[in-house]
Amino acid sequence: MSRQPALELLASKPSLSSVKLDLIPALCRHQLQRPSDAAAAHRNGAAEAPSAAGGAAAGVGVAGGGGLGLLRQGSAAAGGGEEEELLPGADYMRRFHAGAAAARGAGASGGSDATAGQVAVYMAPLGKFCGRVNTLQAYGDINREVAAPDSALHLTGSQPSRYDNVVAPTATLGNKATVGPACIVGDHSALGDKVSVKRSIIGSNCRLGAGCKVINSVLMDGVSLGDGVHVQNSVLCGGASVQDGAALKDCHVGPGFVVAAQADHRGETLAKS
Repeated sequence: MSRQPALELLASKPSLSSVKLDLIPALCRHQLQRPSDAAAAHRNGAAEAPSAAGGAAAGVGVAGGGGLGLLRQGSAAAGGGEEEELLPGADYMRRFHAGAAAARGAGASGGSDATAGQVAVYMAPLGKFCGRVNTLQAYGDINREVAAPDSALHLTGSQPSRYDNVVAPTATLGNKATVGPACIVGDHSALGDKVSVKRSIIGSNCRLGAGCKVINSVLMDGVSLGDGVHVQNSVLCGGASVQDGAALKDCHVGPGFVVAAQADHRGETLAKS
């Protein structure tokens, strides 16, 4: 689909302030509307500008009464009228429908461009959760949202404790170990003495040595941290191991990778070659 019609539409409708929240939903709502329907809405639902008796008036209206309509500017004189002038972007739906119709024809005839001119979107059902995970940061953010009692924790089927976290009954916590709000600790994981976990997800069968600090991170199943390890804003894949005293910040550690003791990694991807 050409971007020019969309740019024209945005220029003509200042109220569409967000591509994500306004423009894309509007396109999806109207893409299956037939051109004849749009024309009928334009004829029957356009808002007329007020005019004084014997005078002239000019105004702007939106056909269709809400949603995405055909913008028009009309003028009328006493005893007669003039053809309405469509504002920039008013022919957007006509051009868009033409592209969609051509795409449907191509699909029916076995053409390869069967989706040209169409907008596809997944609408998450009410009460469900949907998010885009295309970066390491986004993956961590989504995990934290799912762990938050006021966001999407209910989707896991887990009930938060009085500390607003979830610690599996089979998990063990050492002396003075703390697990903060919006955290999850999985089955059969063991946290050593004075371990601190904040805004993080700890998978099943993980081992965290004494004095570890885990902040804003995701540890998948089977991760092992030695004593005194610090992990912040990082994702550790299944079976990864971090030896004593190492520090990770903004890192991605691949499956089964071993981080050497006392190592200090920042903003790195660590994986087996």
